Amino acid sequence: MTSVQAIVHRGAWNAKSRKHTVLKMIEGVMRGYETDRLLAKWTAADASLQNSDGSEILGLESVSTAVNGIYERFASFYHEPQLTVCIKVDDGFNTLCQLKIYASLLSAPAAGASKVRDNSGKEWDVAIPGCYYNVITYDDKAANGLGMTFKRVEFMGGC
Repeated sequence: MTSVQAIVHRGAWNAKSRKHTVLKMIEGVMRGYETDRLLAKWTAADASLQNSDGSEILGLESVSTAVNGIYERFASFYHEPQLTVCIKVDDGFNTLCQLKIYASLLSAPAAGASKVRDNSGKEWDVAIPGCYYNVITYDDKAANGLGMTFKRVEFMGGC
């Protein structure tokens, strides 16, 4: 059996996690998407997305449209990482990310609905558990300056 490099990070992004390019990459796409909802600098042109229902979406433009469709019901949102595992492979990393997505809804919450708080204490309308698997590959031309892009994302729902 061959040994491979694995990086495991629990909790919020911090100075230690940012020393690993792949973790910096995952944080970058989360924070970047929260701000500008653009995926192009983080995602390969021939990227694929598998939804939790098994449906497959191919190509950056289609993937961006699908992801934007998921988040369009939120006025604002925040990805709070819980566990990130990165396994080194020949052409990059395979990763598994568990997180909570906190969001403020565009419409008013149901009467009597309670707010939820993220780990920093900020209030949100909802907290959604999430888990996704990524294939991140080396890409010397990546617009993000980190030398890698997301090649495949598989949404697995809450895990």
